[in-house]
Amino acid sequence: MKKFCTLTAGIISGLLLISFNAHSALLYKTYLVRQIGGIDILCDPYVVQKHDWILKVFKQKGEISNKDFPTFLRIFKKINPNVKNLDIIRPGQHILIPLRKLLPGTMPGQASGIITIPFVSIMSIAELLGKHTTEYKVQKGDCVSKLIAQGFGIYGSQAYKDGIKLFKQINQGITDINSIKAGQTIKMPEASIQNESWYASMFDNSGKLIEDFNKKPNSDAINLSAFESEEKQNEPKSPLAEAASILEAKLINKGIYHFPRKDKKDIELNLSRYPVFEFKGGEKVICAGEEGFSEFKKEVIKSHWNNMKFAAFSVESSSEQVFDAVLAVIGKDNLKTSFSFSDRGVKVLIRAKWIIDKPSGTGQGINHLCIFWIDNIDQRIPDTILRYLLQHNIIIKELFRGNVEVEQLTEKENRYDYDENIVTISSTDQKIFVKDFLTAIGYNYTPNVHITFPYAGVQVKAVSNLISVDSGRPLLVDYGDLYGDSVGAIKKAGFDIVQIFKEDSVNLVMEKILHAINIKYQKHPRFNAAQRPGQQNVNLIVNGILINIKMDKKIFFPDSDLDHELVQFFKDMQIKLVLTYGTQINTDKHR
Repeated sequence: MKKFCTLTAGIISGLLLISFNAHSALLYKTYLVRQIGGIDILCDPYVVQKHDWILKVFKQKGEISNKDFPTFLRIFKKINPNVKNLDIIRPGQHILIPLRKLLPGTMPGQASGIITIPFVSIMSIAELLGKHTTEYKVQKGDCVSKLIAQGFGIYGSQAYKDGIKLFKQINQGITDINSIKAGQTIKMPEASIQNESWYASMFDNSGKLIEDFNKKPNSDAINLSAFESEEKQNEPKSPLAEAASILEAKLINKGIYHFPRKDKKDIELNLSRYPVFEFKGGEKVICAGEEGFSEFKKEVIKSHWNNMKFAAFSVESSSEQVFDAVLAVIGKDNLKTSFSFSDRGVKVLIRAKWIIDKPSGTGQGINHLCIFWIDNIDQRIPDTILRYLLQHNIIIKELFRGNVEVEQLTEKENRYDYDENIVTISSTDQKIFVKDFLTAIGYNYTPNVHITFPYAGVQVKAVSNLISVDSGRPLLVDYGDLYGDSVGAIKKAGFDIVQIFKEDSVNLVMEKILHAINIKYQKHPRFNAAQRPGQQNVNLIVNGILINIKMDKKIFFPDSDLDHELVQFFKDMQIKLVLTYGTQINTDKHR
């Protein structure tokens, strides 16, 4: 008799946990995961129904609203920017309802942004449809196609066709759906059933309504599920589990797998010693140990498991060694070590150990997973930068060498209280701007000062503007009022002078003054997000002027709008920001 791949008896109980009962089936519900402040939030996609109001919906959904309603509202607003007014929701409007907070790796598929889990076990399709069916008395002029189209979509659409299938299922006594009569009572599938997350799983791959649930799941799928790792929620993850979680792979590391050979002894694979990573596309990577497998053994394993690759690491390897080995053999085309983008006068350059590009969980755009190795907690990238990067689909993972992932983005209410470290000045009037600029950098400015100087043999009186400096020579600011040799004559009389013209840009005015008072500055400075050596870091090159003044105090004049997370980043670095009109803080995001 033909021999099949089998499971060791010790893990048979794992099969029972996922087996189907006779004549029953599991329908699956799809949830979405959204990140708020770096915390994963499990969300239920919901389509607003007639007579819904927002508090009614909130009270029916999730532990967050029950435990902390103000936090729930804050999260709801962030993940539903399309809801402008909580008092006004309309039938047909799509919203996401936050259900609960998730620790990293809590649920399968969490990192991808989409979680599909068993939702309900049903004995028959009739049992389920009975809960989404209403009786209807046929009126004159009614026909089934018209009634279905009213709730399920226009004639001929896929939704319409599915509605017809449901109608036939719950009205099996009607042999000809084109022949219904006024006064006849029929059953109508409720259109709201389409909003259920498990609705699609009622149909098979060919679009037919599932009727026979006396099916057994694919044996190979059972085997892999039974072998999956079960990390306890409150325990630190092993390097293997950490790598599997970040790479969105299943870790298969329980029991012994048997690979049969015709008329010969099975080859046994102890998965606790040689674990397997299974990726979403079906690709598998086996931990072959540093000694590796013989070519013969590899061929036997490959004959049973397609897309199998062998990586030279062991269960005792560090996280860094595991990542190195796995990523080397899967040879991802989208694997790189650097990435950059520009955003409103800010250029961001990221250099990491690995950067993996992958489709986002929502199917919109690409996520860039950046993995860093650090030696101590002080080398972390600040939360402000992590949140800023998340807005651009960049996910940062920092891991200790030889240990586990650094805890990041602790859940807390982030308050952006812009105090004296944030100054806004106007650039519409050149003279007022100069005065405010000098005040911002700590210098006294006195307008309309009377001065005298010899010119062509006579003593000339004039009015100018004085900057108080430490050099001893008074510094004057002229706005184009002095002509010809008068400037040279004033300098001979012991004055320094900086001339500012109407056509000078804001930045040129600042540079002229800084040169005149001998203050060092940087144009378009580069900031390291994390305080750590080496190449693995996030660099921000921000258009503007950075000034170093007395007592090592720094003042930054950005050229353009700054994201509120970057404003907080500068504040945390104790860098004073001076924003000219036209470069004000974007406050919409933190009101």
